[in-house]
Parts: sequence; structure tokens; C-alpha cells
Amino acid sequence: MSTRIAIDMGNTETAVALFDRETIVGVRNVRTERFAGSGGARGLLDEALAALGAAGKPIEGSVVATVVPAHLADLVGALSRLHEGEPLVVGPSIDLGVRIGYERPEELGPDRIADAVAGFAEAKGAVIVVDLGTATTFNAVTEDGVFLGGAIAPGIRTGADALARRTARIARAELVFPERAIGTSTDEAVRSGILWGAVAMIDGMVTRIRDEMGGGLAIATGGLAALVAPRSRAIDRADPLLTLKGLKLLYERNRSSRPPAPRA
Repeated sequence: MSTRIAIDMGNTETAVALFDRETIVGVRNVRTERFAGSGGARGLLDEALAALGAAGKPIEGSVVATVVPAHLADLVGALSRLHEGEPLVVGPSIDLGVRIGYERPEELGPDRIADAVAGFAEAKGAVIVVDLGTATTFNAVTEDGVFLGGAIAPGIRTGADALARRTARIARAELVFPERAIGTSTDEAVRSGILWGAVAMIDGMVTRIRDEMGGGLAIATGGLAALVAPRSRAIDRADPLLTLKGLKLLYERNRSSRPPAPRA
């Protein structure tokens, strides 16, 4: 089996995944803030590979999407010591398999690109990918494969943390759905506003985007997809691994055009 590494580095959490030609075979999640520690990317990669049972095994290549540019050089350097050639760094200039309709493609987050690529491949047509992370992003791809863009809103945890920090009498709420929208205690009211409010926003935004595109399958991904998607009237399915699947597709699409560079 040829082992490859996919890394999705978000503002809060980084997913390190191993995949072969067919599937993602293991995922290890690490707090992104740890990449700024003394061990840096090299130590965290060693730790993740050991946890995934891949320590010392040959690695064919890697692909990286990061929204934290400060860690990119360290991450690329750490990956380059594990395999021949340079890691594939996701951006609008590589072969995506979808066309970019964004006014400034260089501003697109690489995670959004991966979401669009995987969503279009799974839907085999128009798709709206809702990624529930530090931010909640909506990514719209047309029937003929044009990534139009979408919308960016505060993430659910981000909003909950901000509410707790900026109010004197509201404690940090546990992200557990109350049974009803009408909370009969402050805790229930806060959880209702955060969670049912997020569902209402997501349903409204997906409906508006569908109206503008003339349809589209809606897929939820990200850490809170499994929590939110079953309560949504607009989301068709949840796939927490969708971004990593997009990275895998991008690696496979670009690997044949990127011959490995010899080691120095």
C-alpha cells in the first residue's frame, strides 16, 4: 500500500490523515496552537504518524491545506523530510478539476477549495458545502463545475465563546441542543440561540444560495457537521471527512504532473 499524508490545518484544529489510492485510512486531530511549540511541525507529525501506526513506514507524498500561513514553511519542511519531492500545497494555481469564479482567487481559503472539489465530485453536479469550523463557510459550485464562492459567517463555537466573553451574566454554554427553541432557563435560552439559531441561519443561507444557483445538493462537513446536520431542513447529508477527501482528490489529480524532485 502506498501511504500518503493529507493535512488540513484550520485556525483551531489540524487534521493529519493517512490515505491510500482508495480511502482515508486514519485521522489524527491536533490543536493548531501546538504547531507554535518547541517541537513544531516535525514533532507533531512524528506524534501523529506514531498514533496512526505509520511511524517509520515509507510515505509516497503529501498534500497540505492551511489557513494559517505562519506555519506553512515549517510544515512543508517537516513533510519534505518524509518523502521525495515537495508536498502539494493547495491553492487556486494547481489543477483543481473545477473552475474558479471568485473575483480574487488568491483570497480563497485552501480548505474551501478542497470542500468545493470534493463536494462537486460527490454530487456530480451543483453542490453547496457547509463547513462548520472556526468559521461557518458556504461554498457553491454550479452544475457545470464553476466554484462561484459563497459566504463566511462566525463559527458556532466562535460565536458561543464571544457571547460568554462579552456578557457579564452568561456562562460558556455546552453545545447540546435543547429540546425546544423556547428556553425556560438562561442556559437553555443561550443554547437555543446558539444552536437552533445556527440551524436557522444555515437553512436560510442554503435556501438563498439554492435559489440563486437554481438548485444544488447540500453537504455539511467540519467538526460540528454530525451535530447540526440532523436538525437541518436544508442539509441533505453530512460528511465530516469531506475536506480531507478533497485533499486526496487534489493530490491524485496533480501527482502525475509533479515528478518527484531528488533529495539534496
